[in-house]
Amino acid sequence: MISFDELLYQALYSPQGFYEQCDIDEHFITPSIASRSHAQLLSSWAGQQGLTNIVEYGAGSGALAQHWAPLCQSYQIVEKSHRCQQAQEQRLKEVPQVFHDLSLPQDTPVLVFLQEVFDCLEEVAVSFESQKAQEVQWDTEKSLFSKRTLPQSWQPALHHYQDFLAQYALDNCWKRGQMFFIPHHARALLAHIFTTIAPGSKVLIVDYGKEQPALSHSWSTHEPPLRAYKYHQLVPVPWGQWGQVDLTYDVDLYYLMYCWQQWGGQVAHYGALGQWLAQIIAHQGTQPEASCRILLEPRLMGECFKVVELHKP
Repeated sequence: MISFDELLYQALYSPQGFYEQCDIDEHFITPSIASRSHAQLLSSWAGQQGLTNIVEYGAGSGALAQHWAPLCQSYQIVEKSHRCQQAQEQRLKEVPQVFHDLSLPQDTPVLVFLQEVFDCLEEVAVSFESQKAQEVQWDTEKSLFSKRTLPQSWQPALHHYQDFLAQYALDNCWKRGQMFFIPHHARALLAHIFTTIAPGSKVLIVDYGKEQPALSHSWSTHEPPLRAYKYHQLVPVPWGQWGQVDLTYDVDLYYLMYCWQQWGGQVAHYGALGQWLAQIIAHQGTQPEASCRILLEPRLMGECFKVVELHKP
C-alpha cells in the first residue's frame, strides 16, 4: 500500500522513474522545444522587466537554456533529476552563462522561471466520506485504490486548501465524494521561492491550468486525474507499471496566486500563453516568426498553457 505522493515519486523521480529512465524529448513536447522563438520572446519580456539573471527550475533537456542563456547575464538551473542534469551539462557545455545550483540567489533580483514543473509534483490525494477526510492510496498487490483516515499531519494543509476553495464556492467537492490533490508541495516550493528571492524579483509560471477558478485536479472514483504520455501519444495510465511514461495533471494556478498574495506578493498577470506572447510581439512591433504559430494558436499550445506573472515587492 502506497500513498499517491509516493506513487508519483516512484513513477517519475525514483531511480526506476520516468525522468531517470527516459529521454524526455522522445515522449512530450514543451513550448521551448516546439519553437526557438519561445526563448527569444521570454528574453525580450525579461529585458523589459530589467531582469537579466535567470533561474530555471526543471530545465528538462536544456532546450530553453540553450537559446535563452546566451542572451542573459547569468542562467542558473535548479534540477532534481540526475539524468536530466547530465543531459543539460552535455548540451550546454559551450554556454558559459549556465550553471547548476540548488540554492537560490538572495542578494540580487532574479526572474525565476518554472515551465511544466507544478504539473508533476508529488501530492497527496484525498476524498471525503461522510464529511471525513480519507487519504487515497494505491494497493500494489490488488492493483486498485483504497482509502484510510487522513493522517493528522496533513490536516493543516487540507484546511488551508479548503479555505481557498470556499472563497470561490468550490468547497462542495467533498460533499460530492470527489477525490482531489492537496497542492501541499506546490505551495511549499512557491513559499521557498518567495522567502528566498530578493525584492524586485519576479516568478513566471507556464503550465496547464483552467481559465477560471476550478478544482482542476478532482476526479471520480473511476476517472483518475493523471494523464500519461508515451512517444508523444496520450495513453491509458499504466497503474502499477511505472517508469516508461510521463505523468501530468492540471495545476491549480489560482491556488498558487492565492498563496502568493497571502505572503504579500503581487499577481501581475494570468492568462493564456498565446495571448501573452502576442502582447510581447506587439510590443516589439514585429511580425511573429512562422515557428511561433504553435505557441500562439489556441488549438495548439496557445490556450492549454497558462502564464502566471508573480512579483515580490
